[in-house]
Amino acid sequence: MKRSCSAIVVNWNSGHDLADCLDSLLAQNRPFDEIIVVDNGSTDGSDRAAMEKGISFYKLQHNQGFASAANLGATKAESAFLAFINPDVVLDPYWLEHMLDPFDKFGKIGQAGGKVLFEDAPYKVENTGHLMFFDGLNRARSRGRRDLNVIDELGPPFFPSGCAAVYLKKAFDAANGFCEEMFAFGEDADLGIRLRMMGYDCAYVPKAISRHKLSNSAGRWSENKAYLVERNRIWVLTRTFPLAAFIFSPTFTTFRHILQLIAILKGRGAPARFVDSSGAYELAKTALRAYRDALAGLPGQIVKRREFRRSRPWPDLEFYRWLIQYRADPVDLAMGE
Repeated sequence: MKRSCSAIVVNWNSGHDLADCLDSLLAQNRPFDEIIVVDNGSTDGSDRAAMEKGISFYKLQHNQGFASAANLGATKAESAFLAFINPDVVLDPYWLEHMLDPFDKFGKIGQAGGKVLFEDAPYKVENTGHLMFFDGLNRARSRGRRDLNVIDELGPPFFPSGCAAVYLKKAFDAANGFCEEMFAFGEDADLGIRLRMMGYDCAYVPKAISRHKLSNSAGRWSENKAYLVERNRIWVLTRTFPLAAFIFSPTFTTFRHILQLIAILKGRGAPARFVDSSGAYELAKTALRAYRDALAGLPGQIVKRREFRRSRPWPDLEFYRWLIQYRADPVDLAMGE
């Protein structure tokens, strides 16, 4: 297989991060065959970094969301593989060389992710891919762990983190790319699950190391992120989960919310950080708005679910096996950051 690979970076007001990201892409031991930057209407001047470095550059008039901009970049790419890199990610020099290895060595691999460390604490893991809770909310695997050698022995995750992942382009195209209605957050979960349902496995490549600043553009504890995460997990659930899992999911969501409330009262984890950032009242309003908009968009997502499952029938028992094998710990989901 020809191992050409295009890097696609979606930028939106990333400040100096974009220049650092592009420098790391240009410094790869095994060079990218092309680097494409799609700018979502930045107003902070960060888009100049791409123009100054002579990189393929597409400027959108307004912020259309990560998913839409990433899909545009994919249509412009001419390589056999697509690497999606967030602008607040810096790659180690051998990242691409290692990331392409499993596509030649193992089965039917359609997606791969590496070991992502925190940029400000490179001794701690940000993620080694993602796991899934029973209500459609995903969780970064290994977040906060420091036993880096043990983490290297982990098997594959359910799907890779979209902050730094490689996809087989023919698989990406066959899946129609990222769900653009999601705008941002959760689109990598939706795509990763659909690729698995199409028969494509996921690889974990611990030697492919990157460092991530984590939601630097969107705001790690912003109301907008909380809204998109909660709304989109309902759409992921609707589009991909078996019907019985969809019906019983409110039970798991209630359990998760109870744990999150306990986390808030104890001042622990992501729920407490969101409350610190926006206030409990505003966070509650944001959650209700997410549910309202998720329900409003449900009919359209059901149509897409039917279309996909009609063309790609997949046994429910296999999906349940995935949910058990790649399940996220609800306590970690509620108490972790």
